[in-house]
Amino acid sequence: MIESLAVEMMNITGPFLLVAFLLLMVVIYMLPTIVTFARGLERKSSIAALNLLTGWTLAGWIVSFVWAVKEE
Repeated sequence: MIESLAVEMMNITGPFLLVAFLLLMVVIYMLPTIVTFARGLERKSSIAALNLLTGWTLAGWIVSFVWAVKEE
């Protein structure tokens, strides 16, 4: 009885944890763009494009993040 409940809980929580993890990864990936729009910067389209196109590389993500938090 307890084992079947544990298996049922794993069947329910497995997909939820996967979706939560993927959502967290998308938020982290898009963090430079989110910061840019939250700050209302004029260069938001440039930073968003850089983040979308090169954010998958660590260097591109760092450059877009630094650009997003840098003072104008």
